[in-house]
Amino acid sequence: MLLKNPFEQEFDQFNESTLFEVLTRKYQPIPYYKKYRLIYNISLFSSYGFNLLSGVTASSLIFLFLYALSGSWILAMVLTISAILFLELLKRKLGSIIFKEYFTGRKIQWLTIIAFTTCSCISIVFSYYGSKKMVIELSNTPITISNDSTISVLDLELQDIDEQIANARNTRWKGTTTTESQQTINLLSKQKELVLSELFRVTQKTDTQNDYLEKEHNQTVLLQANQFALATMIFEVLFLICSCYLEYYDYRSYVEFLRPLSNPTTLVNNLEKKDNNPVATNIIDPSILIGAIKNAKANLAAYRTKLQQGKGTDKTNRAGIKRWEAKIRELEDLFPKNGHQEPIK
Repeated sequence: MLLKNPFEQEFDQFNESTLFEVLTRKYQPIPYYKKYRLIYNISLFSSYGFNLLSGVTASSLIFLFLYALSGSWILAMVLTISAILFLELLKRKLGSIIFKEYFTGRKIQWLTIIAFTTCSCISIVFSYYGSKKMVIELSNTPITISNDSTISVLDLELQDIDEQIANARNTRWKGTTTTESQQTINLLSKQKELVLSELFRVTQKTDTQNDYLEKEHNQTVLLQANQFALATMIFEVLFLICSCYLEYYDYRSYVEFLRPLSNPTTLVNNLEKKDNNPVATNIIDPSILIGAIKNAKANLAAYRTKLQQGKGTDKTNRAGIKRWEAKIRELEDLFPKNGHQEPIK
């Protein structure tokens, strides 16, 4: 049996490298509440963000309904804020109770689930239709084509023709319009018909284009409203996921530190059951433990020597001493407690 690690020299070189320090920090055991604290903070912040978004979208529908009912925007605003706060806080509380009961005792609170589902459905419906109404109300008016300049030119031309016709009619001989004046009136009337025809064509073309633009704008706004409404529904689901993880984080963090503090009576009973059941006991050959402890003590002595001689870095040497001392204690604890084996010197 080898009493010395054949890779001790390579391990000493690796132990002084930056990679070893990085890997030591990477694989160092960390409590759950510290390891996933960032995810917890993100979930907590996101859950309140989802609450806020749900409240804003739902409030638009509630406010407009209450305002139309009461006629007072102040009363509608107060009632809307109160209703939204009550609904969102009730959702958080009910969700916390549901997940807590499930994680701690695998219990399913059906009445609480029904109440939570009802609140969520109300919030989703209000958010869905409220978000659609919000997008439609806040959308800009469609950009239309203006034909004012063209119409103005045609109007001026019509006014000029009307003036010429009036002057021609006023040109009389013995109270009767002259033949030359009548010919002029007929010519100007034909010109007026052409101008009126052009004015009608321009107006009709512009109206058609504006109708198309308005229809396209309404379709775009409706599509955006539907997309935004769908997003609010997804945010409701994400809020539910965040609420679940927040409760799981608390439960997991608490249980991790609660396990070492288990009931002593239960712990003794479990140990007695293991002692009475040879199959369930992990039997380790003492000779293997002796060799492992000797090898660990040799590594510990090597680090202490390097520290005294100033070889390597002080940080890595002290870390190595601390690690091998802990390893020795761990190996010595594996000996049977009935005391047939003394610690290795």
